[in-house]
Amino acid sequence: MIEFGLVRGLEEGDLTQTEIVMLTRLLNYYFLFICKIPLLVEYV
Repeated sequence: MIEFGLVRGLEEGDLTQTEIVMLTRLLNYYFLFICKIPLLVEYV
């Protein structure tokens, strides 16, 4: 549930620099995962 806490913190505007970095990395992982799903489907 770390993601939920970070998103809630972002909405309230009280994130620390470390939390912002974590959130950015988390979003990057999600985007990479989403982009790779269609490629995996094509291989199968």
